[in-house]
Amino acid sequence: MGRQNWKIKNLEVCMEVSTTRIHKPILKKLGSLFLNLAETSQDIFWIRSVDFYTHVYVSPAFENIFGISRQTLYANPNKWMNAVITEDRDRLRHLIMEWQVKNKKGAAYTVDYRIIDAYGEMHWINETSYPVYEDDQCLGYAGVVKDVSSEKLRVKEFDNAVHYFRHFVERVSGVFWVKGSRGDKQIYISPTYEKIWGVSCESLYQNPKSWIDYVLPEDISNGKVNVNFYETAADQRTPDSKYEFRFRIRRPDGEIRWIKDTYFPIMENGKLVGFAGIAEDVTNDALREKELWEAKEFAEQANRTKSDFLAMMSHELRTPLNAILGMSQILKTHNLSDEQQGQIDVISQTGQNLLALLNDLLDFAKLEAGKLSFTEETMDLHELVMKIKGDMLLLAHKKGIQLKFDYPENIPSKVMGDAKRIRQVLVNLLSNALKFTEKGYVQLTANCLKKDHKKMTLCFTVKDTGIGMEKTKLSSIFNRFQQINSVYQRKYDGVGLGLSIVKELLEKMGGTISVTSEPGVGSEFTCIIPFRLQADSNPTLPARDLLEKQAVNNSTYDRESRFNMNVLVVEDNLINQRISKIMLEQVGCQVDIAGCGKDAIEKMKKHYDMVFMDIGLPDMDGFETTQCIRHNETPGQRVPIVAMTAHVFAQDRKRCFDVGMDEVMAKPIMQDDLIKVLKRWAA
Repeated sequence: MGRQNWKIKNLEVCMEVSTTRIHKPILKKLGSLFLNLAETSQDIFWIRSVDFYTHVYVSPAFENIFGISRQTLYANPNKWMNAVITEDRDRLRHLIMEWQVKNKKGAAYTVDYRIIDAYGEMHWINETSYPVYEDDQCLGYAGVVKDVSSEKLRVKEFDNAVHYFRHFVERVSGVFWVKGSRGDKQIYISPTYEKIWGVSCESLYQNPKSWIDYVLPEDISNGKVNVNFYETAADQRTPDSKYEFRFRIRRPDGEIRWIKDTYFPIMENGKLVGFAGIAEDVTNDALREKELWEAKEFAEQANRTKSDFLAMMSHELRTPLNAILGMSQILKTHNLSDEQQGQIDVISQTGQNLLALLNDLLDFAKLEAGKLSFTEETMDLHELVMKIKGDMLLLAHKKGIQLKFDYPENIPSKVMGDAKRIRQVLVNLLSNALKFTEKGYVQLTANCLKKDHKKMTLCFTVKDTGIGMEKTKLSSIFNRFQQINSVYQRKYDGVGLGLSIVKELLEKMGGTISVTSEPGVGSEFTCIIPFRLQADSNPTLPARDLLEKQAVNNSTYDRESRFNMNVLVVEDNLINQRISKIMLEQVGCQVDIAGCGKDAIEKMKKHYDMVFMDIGLPDMDGFETTQCIRHNETPGQRVPIVAMTAHVFAQDRKRCFDVGMDEVMAKPIMQDDLIKVLKRWAA
């Protein structure tokens, strides 16, 4: 309170507290200013007599905190002590007695203790008391009592949080650390550091940069860890910055461990005050990543080897097939006896079966490797179906089987889809049906299941009157290399890949396939295929009639076609040279042969209407030869170049077009395909 001589103009204010005249000297020291403050404060202000027994004054806050009226306290001065909890009461009494004995001028005591108020709630109390002197005489005692329960609770919560945090960081597998802003002060390091680095935490506190001594030199030189990071990046740090280094350390025992160190800046009022982070031992992850990488490399190498093998086998099989099928077609044009004609048919059909098997195996390999490409382009569905009908009519006619197509006019024509894969699905199902049907019919039916202005779902059904299947066999019919039994497999040929390929193709396009069948009655395959629509997709009736007519026309070989064209065939294989020359001459072409790329470039000094180009030439391949031809030709006199190749993979086809070829024909070359190409370019 000091020794200021406060005058009280109105003692009646103080007399409200006590009418005992012995206390007037203290009241004079207070004055009305103190009373106003005390009466309105949330803290308790109290004044006691010199014997420390009588309460001269207690502010109203006493009632709020202790829950006891001031009148009760005036009547029973020790009532407040009864509110102090038992564990704190003796300590508090001892402190007060000791303080009174010493009782030096200005000597104060501060103590924290707990009380239970009149309502049963506990409060933390902070009390500061001191003697009031005038001259050398003690007039009494004064004090301030604060309810610090909230502060104590926050401190406890903070202490608990620190405890839990320490409990957490000392048990996580990584090293939690905190450094100063320049990296030269180690504020905290969790005990896991000793386990991972193999050295004591104390060594890091003594030398905060000693962890760098264990980093492999090559990981420092190659930038996997920046040992000067704290100094060099000081100006680039923001509150949301995050940094990560991945490096190796060599422990004192020689063991090498992989470390991932992730950390972030600690900012205070926009100023960098330090860094915190966690360094994890990711050795096992790194080893797994290495194993996965090696396994991936091995698998990719195996796939590359398989792809190379398939490409080689495809080329090596297609080359002799070109001779077998080509010569059989040529022989059919000669005057042969019925027996000879039958023998040629056997050769031709066997070659076709081998070609179909080769194509299925290639598609199977592409599907398995996920490399079978799909495209979504504008296609004419009506035209596609009619072309398929034309292609199937000849096979049906040979077997004496009726081929029916039920394709409603109201099905939209212009759709978005993969025409190549849709054709592959329908041709496969129709070919299968024709193969297993000896008499009766095969029918393709199309229905629109649902349609709006953007999309539609079609149902294609292929029904036959063939051999049929037992119900027990239906669940496995779409499995790879699966046929209904070995007897049929020997009779009808094939390895059972076609239907599995159809199923996978449909699923890739978002469709489904199912089958019903009865032995001796026939089978019915149902495909559900979604399409996106294009505007003005409805066909006109005359267009449909034209497509039907074209389908019938395309169902027979156009043997009478004649093309007065000068053609250059670039081919190194003598048999293929002979076959190509005969086929082209049969339809009226004048044919020159070039056995290598350089010979072809020389011959191109003469005018040709078309060039058929092999790829695997002995000196310069077909790609390079084509580029040279394109480079040398006169502007405006571009000659169509058609690849005739046993290289049939997508990347091969793409490269053909990239170097300037106009079309690609896959060996073996069939005469009807050759005629179609000639027709296109003759027009």
